[in-house]
Amino acid sequence: MTAMPWRASLDRALAANDIQIDDLRHVYVDEGSPVPAWLAQLQDGTLESLSAAQYLALADLTGIEVDVLNGAIDPERTLSVAMRSRGQTAPRHVLERATQLLGAAAKVMRLDDYVARRERLNGIQRDARPGPVAADHPTRRAGEQAALRFRAARGLGTEPILDLVAIIEDHGVAVELSRDLPSKLHGVTAWNLGAEGWTAVMVVNALDLWTVQRYTIAHEFSHVLHEDRPEDLTTELVDAIGSDPTEQRAEAFASQLLIPSGGLRNFWNSERLGEQDRGIAVGTVMWHFGVSRQAACIALCNCPQIAWTEEDTSAVRGVSVNDLMRRAGLWEEWSQMDADQGVAAPSAWLSEATSDLFLSGRLPVENYATVANLPAEAALASLTGAAL
Repeated sequence: MTAMPWRASLDRALAANDIQIDDLRHVYVDEGSPVPAWLAQLQDGTLESLSAAQYLALADLTGIEVDVLNGAIDPERTLSVAMRSRGQTAPRHVLERATQLLGAAAKVMRLDDYVARRERLNGIQRDARPGPVAADHPTRRAGEQAALRFRAARGLGTEPILDLVAIIEDHGVAVELSRDLPSKLHGVTAWNLGAEGWTAVMVVNALDLWTVQRYTIAHEFSHVLHEDRPEDLTTELVDAIGSDPTEQRAEAFASQLLIPSGGLRNFWNSERLGEQDRGIAVGTVMWHFGVSRQAACIALCNCPQIAWTEEDTSAVRGVSVNDLMRRAGLWEEWSQMDADQGVAAPSAWLSEATSDLFLSGRLPVENYATVANLPAEAALASLTGAAL
């Protein structure tokens, strides 16, 4: 007998994730809870259909999105399946953490309170392309233009972006700073495709310099906007950028997002930096836009209205960043930012959302516990003030 379409889709989703229905029964057995009648019927093949509530229960049990379970989305387009590909280069615990965050974010983004964030992301993804039917050509020029369109859509002009994480999270993309990433891995972006669009999270290396963190976040946001799906999901490994056109596009996007040529030119002229010592000039640019020396020098070289040469770059490269900041009179501000780095931090908006939804009785505490990276008991105590 041919399986019903809903059952065939469910079986395919479970098989892609190496899950057996008997595994789900044992979740209840291990917890000492009775196995739901519908799950027993699902196992023996007598269940005629799954209700919406039962799909949600299966999603909670398996960690697989409802859209995948019901066949609306191909399982191959989800992180849990991609994690099993042989091309993975990120440590498994990093990818597993991204999976946990994706699950919590998906539950939040299903609710009406947060639809606006998903709509903003979907709108910006459309704006990132030059036209609704234009072919996707991942070039550096395309990255620059996408960054300018994003700035225009958000009314950012050409001024520095002070709170980059807040801008990104306003689109429903969770950003976590983690101390668990290897030193050469700056960040990982992971996402699942659902019927309403993408759910995305970033895990960024908290041990990197604060300017590197900002560049990583901007770079990764390009991948979200362009819906890039690198096979290994780790788009910030040092040796990956040179050979992948989507990486080069993301590099150009990050540069133009953080230090737009128009804003750089205006700032350079208004501060009369062309008349200053090169070390003072580059240090001032670094602080104003929140970028590294390398990023500042590349932007200066690429701005045709600014007289900056490779010789200038070589000259300032031989001076320590601390000395550059002392020359520019910015050492105290810069050193304070250096002192503040290295601290792990959960996603601010996802922490707030999951805590509010728990306190209003709409999501269990486990979602906040996942985001805050706490045991459920500690998460409950932190939200209610109860003693452990």
